[in-house]
This record gives sequence, structure tokens and C-alpha cells, in this order.
Amino acid sequence: MFELIGTPYKVCKVDNCGIRVKIKVNGFARPQAVFHLLAKKCPHVEVYKISLGRLIEIKSPEHEAIVQDFDGVDWSIVNEFFISWYGSIIRIGLVGNQNVLEFSQERNILKVIGFIKFMTIAEDSSSQICLSDWIFESPPEIPYLTRSVKIKNSKLYWKSLDGDKLPANAIIGGFQNEPIYIARAKHRGSLCPGKYIHSQRCAYVPWGYSEHRKDKFQILCGLNIRWVNCEGKNIPENAFIGGYSEVNNEPLYIGRAQYGSDLICGKVHVLYGTCYIPHNGCEVEYQSYEILVIPDIPQRSIQESQQCCVDC
Repeated sequence: MFELIGTPYKVCKVDNCGIRVKIKVNGFARPQAVFHLLAKKCPHVEVYKISLGRLIEIKSPEHEAIVQDFDGVDWSIVNEFFISWYGSIIRIGLVGNQNVLEFSQERNILKVIGFIKFMTIAEDSSSQICLSDWIFESPPEIPYLTRSVKIKNSKLYWKSLDGDKLPANAIIGGFQNEPIYIARAKHRGSLCPGKYIHSQRCAYVPWGYSEHRKDKFQILCGLNIRWVNCEGKNIPENAFIGGYSEVNNEPLYIGRAQYGSDLICGKVHVLYGTCYIPHNGCEVEYQSYEILVIPDIPQRSIQESQQCCVDC
């Protein structure tokens, strides 16, 4: 958790296509929490600007702003929001609430989002936005450092859920009305990767053409992960093994794919060259997908200065 009360702005690195943030709005004017989603190639290039407050506004440099009321939000209490992005789709909503604002437009997909900047603004000094928590789904980093930063204790590990509390450094794997997490559970002799939905307090794994609910499961935690595009059986050497199959204990990897406007994590079986995701009671198959890998260099470094449009 990162306390940002009284901080005018902060630029952080994001890799997992989503964040969670807890916000409380005080006063009677129009305070806003403003998120600038910035290009991965150059953190000086804005891809989207999102303003959260009594009105929600989403805009990009190429398009007019979209403004919408967010009904049913009690701004006098702390609310936990999620913001997720994938391709040309932006989704905003309350964690555990079906009321989701979705924004899609034609844009240059080459502008991959890699950084986020946070700001607070208000119409007058008597009204301010109060942040109780600033929570990333991936570890943040200020991009103006000129050196690589090694993260201690960055190995991935599996952890069982302790009551209703998510483990520290639980890894977000996608979104389905809310952020979902990478999970695994035993099923019919296999240890099968799948998804965990926090609002439902259960996990789901794909197996045998169906989606199976699991109340006993583990959640993947840690740092230093990366999602890379994958086709069929072309599994990268540094792909992370998340479980094993019921036949010969063959390794199962962690993959994810887009189903409509949802991004859902599941398992990759190298024998079939397929990513299987659990969705709406079914096991859905993909031959083109993303796979979770461990970076070759166990350090997180900023973009090289020659890639940036401004001399950082």
C-alpha cells in the first residue's frame, strides 16, 4: 500500500493491465482523482486520461471525452475502484459490483500502456479528495531512476487464502467485472491453474470442457513476471510452470486470453498447444494467447533513454 495524501503526483510503472485504488471524496465541490495512463515506450506520451469523482470522465488525445454518472456510489465513505485496460478497452467499476463503465475506441494499439501518473484536483481549497489506499496490482516504480533496481524476495510462490484477505503481492491475472487473480486447485488428479474471483471468494479451473468451482485453492504471489504472446506449442523456455496434468504429470503453464471484453487466466497444456480458460460454466480453448513467464534478468529497470521522446 502506498499513502499519497498530500502528494501532488506520482509516476509508477504498471505491467498487469489493471490497478485497484481506494478513494473517499470530501466536500461539496467537484473533486477528482485523475489517472494518466502513459505509453510504455515513453512515459511522456499520454494514452488515456481518466477522472474519477462524482462524474467519471475518460478521454484520449485523439477523441472527445466521455462523461458518465456512476450511479449508486456513496462518496462519503471509502470506495474501492478498479481500472483495467486491454487493447482498446478501458473498464472502470467498484470491486464486487456489477456496475461497470466500459469505454472502447479505435486507437493506435502500438501505444502500449506501461506507466501511470496519479493527480488530485479540486475546484476550491475546501474540497479535496482523500485517499485511504493506493494499491497496485503490480509493483510500482518511479521511471526517472537511472539505475536498475533489484527487488528482494521476488520469487513466485503459491499461498492459500487466509479468510477473506488477499495474500500480499497476489498477482492479478485479468479482469471479469473486477480484477481476477491467478489460482490453482486440485481436480481429477491434476493440479490445474485457473482464476480467483475475490467477490465470490472462490476459484474456477477449466477441465473436461467445463468450468469447475473450487473452495480449496492457492493464489499465485510474488513479483517479476511478464506476459508474452504465444501461439500453439511454442512455449517460451522461461514460462512459469503452474501445475501438472492428470496424465504423466505433464507440466501446465499459466495463460490468459480475451473473451469479449473480459481477460481471463487459465491453463496452457503444451501437449495440445492450447490455452484453456474457465468462463460461464465452460472450458474455452484458444490457440493464440498470452503466457506467464519469468524474465531472464531478475531485475526491474526503466525504459532506456533512447526509447523516450524526451531526454529523461
